[in-house]
Amino acid sequence: MMHESIMLLKEQLNNVLQHNKCFTLLPDVLNSAKTTNEKTNTIIQSWTNERIFNYRSNIISIYGSFEQFIESSIKEYVKELLNVCSSFSELDDAIQNKYIEKWKALHGKLHYSKFNAITSNYMVESLYKSQIENKNEVIAECFLLNGGNYKHKEIMESFSNLGVSDIRMSLKHYEPLASHFLKNGFDNYAKIDELVERRNEIAHGANSGELLSEDIVLDYVDYVAKYACSITAYLNDQILSHMWQLRKALGIYKPTNIYSRESIVEFSVKDLLLKTGMDFLIKRSKDFYPRYIFGTLPKFRVKNMSIPDSPIEEKRELFGDGDWKISFQIKDKITINSRFAFYL
Repeated sequence: MMHESIMLLKEQLNNVLQHNKCFTLLPDVLNSAKTTNEKTNTIIQSWTNERIFNYRSNIISIYGSFEQFIESSIKEYVKELLNVCSSFSELDDAIQNKYIEKWKALHGKLHYSKFNAITSNYMVESLYKSQIENKNEVIAECFLLNGGNYKHKEIMESFSNLGVSDIRMSLKHYEPLASHFLKNGFDNYAKIDELVERRNEIAHGANSGELLSEDIVLDYVDYVAKYACSITAYLNDQILSHMWQLRKALGIYKPTNIYSRESIVEFSVKDLLLKTGMDFLIKRSKDFYPRYIFGTLPKFRVKNMSIPDSPIEEKRELFGDGDWKISFQIKDKITINSRFAFYL
């Protein structure tokens, strides 16, 4: 599951917050030191310019970290998708239909510094594996935009090339953006576009009194973090959707009972193999987000319904023919309409 890109972004945004925390303390430190060190007056007298420079540096840093996150997420998504899809033909139609075109475009950009680890020989070998041998081979860098400037529209376009086409309508349902929009109203992801515009204005020498507000910086850090967390959750849901469709399960079962107070789910099953630690995947009802939940089976309780008055036992393994009632605890909210797939 995707996690590397979001962890790096959180670290980078935390550095921005720590810098601003230190910068906010500077005026008091300077005022207390000016009687003992005359050099502090130089900083105090140019404080307005320092604030402007700090604002601009912050915006450039936040956007730079965000752009890195988007491109890293594209590559991480492709990597995780290839772990689920065992052949090129199992990938989304959008990838299959656009890959050669994207491959050609990347081949003409290998002189760019961010592609210096990719060689022509590697590209040719990779293309042969995907197109001739039908292997799950895709060069993720093919799907990066040419010039950055990742407004929300460009982000949607980038992922639509990978078969992910409903970001605008779906992303708002994923936490923490869902709670943010519930409290503040849906803004059509305008804050991301504003950040890109401010970055572009600064890069082209714009000057404005609004540049002096440190609160703007903190607002962007908060929004970017929420947006990134939600898009990571959304993309992980897309990966699990592919797993649900492609990975062969031992069986898919609907719960017979859910005891919400203890978060216990119960099934009536026949001839089932179960083992603690095996993977399971939940497909939740359509109004629940994320739609899919991946987990590993904990200890479970069983009752052999084929034997009258059989006891309820706690098990780590079950290799049993016949009719069984099994139950175990989960931490996520589900409904009776959810489906569980179990995998060896």
